[in-house]
Amino acid sequence: MTIPAFHIYTEGRSRYHRATLRDRIIAQLIDGIILGILTSLLLWFLSRGQLYSVWISPMVPIYLLQVMEGYVQDPLHWWWGGYYVQLQLPYLSDLNVALPAPLQWAYYASYYSYFHSRFGQTPGKMIKGLVLLDHTHQKIFFQKSMLRWVGYIFSLLPFGLGFWVSAQGENKKTWHDRLADTQVYRFIDLR
Repeated sequence: MTIPAFHIYTEGRSRYHRATLRDRIIAQLIDGIILGILTSLLLWFLSRGQLYSVWISPMVPIYLLQVMEGYVQDPLHWWWGGYYVQLQLPYLSDLNVALPAPLQWAYYASYYSYFHSRFGQTPGKMIKGLVLLDHTHQKIFFQKSMLRWVGYIFSLLPFGLGFWVSAQGENKKTWHDRLADTQVYRFIDLR
């Protein structure tokens, strides 16, 4: 018996129940690793090998950077590289914390919106067996997916409170799920 790595959702052939906060966090971490690799390649390419990310957050494009010696970021490159601050640590090497760039926000919004509208799942949700559906249990359209992604910002702003509310209550909805009238479900394929 083999266990599939990706659980692809098929409408009408699955039984589902509301996903837990734990399942959603793990799926976000998987998506964060994927976005970290993709963003690192993008930064490396755009900076001609001078700048690359080491880690990227799962929801918001804030990341740690490794910068080549002598590299000084041109202020005109803020649109793709953001702005970063160097923290000098006493016993470790310097740490560069980058703040979001418009290209990074677009990258994130495109990733989540495309996968949610096309498949109802990001790769992280596919691995965890989760699916995003609207109130009629259908996959959402691209516009609603973008609205939901913008809602991530509102869920994150007060120290992630918009996510933690999903652990409380019976419907397990985050603020961005309420905004877009969506729900994340864990599903079992009935084939």
